[in-house]
Amino acid sequence: MLTVSLGQTVSTTANGNGTTAATPIQVDVNVPQPTPALLSPADAYMYVAKDGQKKAEMTVFKTFTMALYAGAYIAFGGFLGHAIVNQCPGLVASNPGLAKLLFAILFPVGLTMNTLHGTELFTGNTTKLPAAIFEGKTNLAGLVKNWFWSYLGNFVGSLLFVAAVVATGIFA
Repeated sequence: MLTVSLGQTVSTTANGNGTTAATPIQVDVNVPQPTPALLSPADAYMYVAKDGQKKAEMTVFKTFTMALYAGAYIAFGGFLGHAIVNQCPGLVASNPGLAKLLFAILFPVGLTMNTLHGTELFTGNTTKLPAAIFEGKTNLAGLVKNWFWSYLGNFVGSLLFVAAVVATGIFA
């Protein structure tokens, strides 16, 4: 039986007295190492802190404008869930758990829109800005500015979306 281990192979040779001896042979295996698809936890944290620094340095106008979009996108996710679930009154009456599951599947559409568009969602900023402060990349004034304007923008954006829905008369 011939066994081969990584980095070497075994060959058998006949020596002068008729017996065979195993001789290890070194093999140069040059396999490129794959690049990791994910950041390490420490690198991910530093990425979050750097993103928090960028958010703290944004102008008030940009923060508020991007937060308006975020509030509208979240409201859209909620509206989408309610609009579809309320079109199934039999489902709501007979199986409220399934109706809640359907809503829970549809609501993240708003979160996905926020992620794809890079908007200023207050809940995400409550993670990123403290990390930036802990790493010395921003100060408390940057955190308060971002949190205030992103919260206000989320609130106003969601109210504007609600006003648009009410103006259409869909829920009348």
